[in-house]
Amino acid sequence: MEKKYIWIIVGVISASLILGISIPMLMIPPQSKEQLPKTFWPTDEWLTVNPEDQNMSSSKLEDMYNYIQENSVNLHSVLIIRNGYIVDENFLENYIPRDEDYFAPSWMVPTYANHMHHVFSCTKSITSLLIGIAIEMGYIDNLSQTIYEFFEDYWKPSYDDRKKDITILHLLTMTSGFPAGGYSTDQSYIEESLDEPLSFDPGTNSSYSNTGCFLLSAIINITTGMKTSEFAREYLFEPIGISQEDWFWWEDYQETTNGAYGLHISPRAVAKIGILCLNNGSWNSTQVVPEEWIFESTTPYTEVSSHGYGYLWWVNPVYYLAGGFNGQWITVIPEYNIVIIFTADIPEDYYTSRYNYIIKEFIIGGIIES
Repeated sequence: MEKKYIWIIVGVISASLILGISIPMLMIPPQSKEQLPKTFWPTDEWLTVNPEDQNMSSSKLEDMYNYIQENSVNLHSVLIIRNGYIVDENFLENYIPRDEDYFAPSWMVPTYANHMHHVFSCTKSITSLLIGIAIEMGYIDNLSQTIYEFFEDYWKPSYDDRKKDITILHLLTMTSGFPAGGYSTDQSYIEESLDEPLSFDPGTNSSYSNTGCFLLSAIINITTGMKTSEFAREYLFEPIGISQEDWFWWEDYQETTNGAYGLHISPRAVAKIGILCLNNGSWNSTQVVPEEWIFESTTPYTEVSSHGYGYLWWVNPVYYLAGGFNGQWITVIPEYNIVIIFTADIPEDYYTSRYNYIIKEFIIGGIIES
């Protein structure tokens, strides 16, 4: 099977079921909540505390790992953060937490960077944040700009005229009409995406698409003069303390960054993205992503695969999340100031219900009312 069609399958399956190195760590002794700052900003280091210090139940989290083992939930790592503090962190192998803080051998984790996990389509939500930053900085004018404005040099006379009506908003909300799409690094992300036939008139329906995210990444490249990965490093990752040692990002042979599913990153690093979003785009008093963009991105705009969808974020009434193939989740629960990172290799028809149960029963269910 050609690589292109493998990734098409990955994208379609991922969408249909998605919702239903190391940084020095300082372990502090048990203490009352009043002795801890209300919010901790892990820019340069992390604080790990007992769950009870953040009004969460240790026994409930122990029950969570029993549930994971008893139900063979093939998680690779679990990271739970409340108010910026790590309250639980584990790497797992064969459903059991390991002593080592690195990933067991997996096709999702490169051997030369064992602390980084492929987060697949969680990449899309980070691409969305970068679009918001690019708009705030004036590189992109507005969401009504059409793809023709950016890709006129690539345009072919044979293209469907409807493509000229596709806007940035359509790409962000999966309403462009482009099909799933999926390409290997030896293909041109831009040319392959533009060549795709439309499934419906732009703006009239919604359908999960990698294609739009390849084009969003290319738009960042074209308007800023920087590769999307470089733009991310300077304006998103470095401001919140994500080191270059903690991530790498696929690009095609033309050096267009894969805005759909190409990011490998450590759990702690990607957790900082969750903390940033939890705090409405602000990091320790610095506004990294516009607050209004976070609000708009995580407000349901349409439905994709029968689930609420914002600007490349999945949304439900309790939490919103970035989700990726086979169980990669960056989950943000604003009501409780909680961020959860799951990495895994779990069949697509299995992990959503398990994650929802784990979050409801053991994490939210483990909050101790003060």
